[in-house]
Amino acid sequence: MLKIINKDALDELAEVLGKGIYEGYTLERIQREAPDFHFYLKENHKVLACCSIWIHTNMIDEKGVRAGAIGHFEACNEDSAKIVLMEACNKLKEVGEAYVIGPIDGSTWNSYRLVTHSDGSMPFLMEPKYKRGYSQWLENIGFKPTYQYFSTKETIERVVEETTKANQNEINQSKLEQSELELNELDQSINEKQRLLEIKTIKLTQLEEALDKIYEISIQSFKSNLFYKPIEREAFKAMYRGYQQFLVEELVLIAEKAGRPVGFIFAVPNYFDQTRRSVIIKTIAVLPEYQQEGIGKKLYQEITNKALNLGFTEFITALIYKGNHSQKLCESAKMMREYTLFRKELNNELS
Repeated sequence: MLKIINKDALDELAEVLGKGIYEGYTLERIQREAPDFHFYLKENHKVLACCSIWIHTNMIDEKGVRAGAIGHFEACNEDSAKIVLMEACNKLKEVGEAYVIGPIDGSTWNSYRLVTHSDGSMPFLMEPKYKRGYSQWLENIGFKPTYQYFSTKETIERVVEETTKANQNEINQSKLEQSELELNELDQSINEKQRLLEIKTIKLTQLEEALDKIYEISIQSFKSNLFYKPIEREAFKAMYRGYQQFLVEELVLIAEKAGRPVGFIFAVPNYFDQTRRSVIIKTIAVLPEYQQEGIGKKLYQEITNKALNLGFTEFITALIYKGNHSQKLCESAKMMREYTLFRKELNNELS
């Protein structure tokens, strides 16, 4: 039996959530992520597959075209997956969506992407779970692997070596390309910018204030990102409060210039692998008008020093979109995982 539940009746899911393929799902989460429709296939009192859809999402692709979305996707087998996914695609086409992306739970602020390649290393905190077969099942009904992401790992000692070498190379190149007068002017300009820049650790006793600053930077620096969708302040802060038990003050840094918050770096210890003493760099962001001033690099250097002082030995730079400028920070690191967001065109789709 295939059941379709609209957004006004999501509380009907209470009887199936938290068990079987719905393990880890709660009614609070489903309602917060607010799908327009939820589908599930049930036989002999067992749910075999499920997914949700979001319509008219205001998530925009690289060509400015709005996306429909499929998420909350779980299945026991391919046949069951095909039934709920095709029904979901038909509904999206019916309401006029040109294409659909997935898996994405309504927004890039929520869980999205599938693990599609791994070096075999242990999963890390906050990483999407590997789901065997899911990517192939999507491809078999016309979804194409379209948007690629990755995570890397690297020893912090090597990061220090590479950063020192890169800084020296920049200095040497500047000396070759510019006159002594120009170099003096450049040094004065850099010194002035650095004098105004302060990098501060957060205080867990003042977490709400820190989250307000991080929110303001995030909504400005990410608004040009692929499939960006605005988020309300309280929803954003609630999401980050969920990490509070994992936070170390020295690993969340906010850059301020003349008293104005202009950038941040957010990292947490990888509690899934305590023996490796690794740190996950989850987010780094700088306000658009300050992105040519080396603030991101300065934040990265500062957190490197703090992580070393705390006894950590490895960085995991997490979930970077291929083509994003932040991937320059980990160009020499080892690829540990790749992730994919899939896309399916609906205009020529047969029901």
